[in-house]
Amino acid sequence: MNKKLNDFNSILETAKHYRDELSFNCAQTILLSFLPTDELSENTLRNIASPLGAGMKKGLVCGALSASLLVLGYYKVDTAENINKLYSKFEENFGDNYNCAFLLKKATQEKVDRKTHCDNMIYTMLKIVFDILNN
Repeated sequence: MNKKLNDFNSILETAKHYRDELSFNCAQTILLSFLPTDELSENTLRNIASPLGAGMKKGLVCGALSASLLVLGYYKVDTAENINKLYSKFEENFGDNYNCAFLLKKATQEKVDRKTHCDNMIYTMLKIVFDILNN
């Protein structure tokens, strides 16, 4: 799937395809929504991102955040300024705790189901990464 880095709607539709139709986790969805699958196979990228989902499979660091960092690294824009911007925008939207288990517990307390919560985090992080890549 060819990614158009200057077209957020295309990236969002790609993410929805991976998330809703293929049941990819948070990290897989973000990574595959931004990276060109002609350089590495879709399956290879999916496998690379798999262990980052669900907070590194242990409820630890949010997979959407981890994958966002990988995207910035892939495009060689992982400067201190951009990393700080990524964390700052994450905190503006979700608070200053990056722990997946904490974020899911908070969503449960707010009566938001897991898929809705994670989808919101994924789509918000897509926009944050998109903005960083296009500035």
